[in-house]
Amino acid sequence: MGIRKLPAENGLRSHEQLFWSIRGIHTLLDAIHGTWADRLGVTTPQLLMVFALRDFDDQGAGLRVKEVATLLSVDATFVTTQSKLLEANGFINRNASSEDGRVVRLSLTDKALKQLADLSTRQKKSTIISSRNLPIRVCKRLSRRCSRSKTRWKKPAPLP
Repeated sequence: MGIRKLPAENGLRSHEQLFWSIRGIHTLLDAIHGTWADRLGVTTPQLLMVFALRDFDDQGAGLRVKEVATLLSVDATFVTTQSKLLEANGFINRNASSEDGRVVRLSLTDKALKQLADLSTRQKKSTIISSRNLPIRVCKRLSRRCSRSKTRWKKPAPLP
């Protein structure tokens, strides 16, 4: 028995199908990340924090807790709690700002970088699979549009 198609109501069918596709991809990525997190001995949210630091800490100075929270769409207190656990496991360095002690910068340890290098081959395979169906220019355009949509969705919806 196949999955029935959504009815075309008010032209929303394509959008609803897109949302379901995104949800399905999200579920699959969660499963993959869960497997990788298990290999490293961390939780999936902790793994995503580590990935965020790896992918967005261009200067090597670390990222502020607030920046990581924004990237992951979570509260900064969650990042603070999880980063302390990752620090205890040797994955993250937590450094308070010399100008403002309330600001904490997170960076990866050598242990984390080594562990991530071991995962690199698996990640490359996943990227190759997705890039076959999503050329870079299309990926960039889709990423920009999703970012704009995410920004709009964060705003309160008007009441009917």
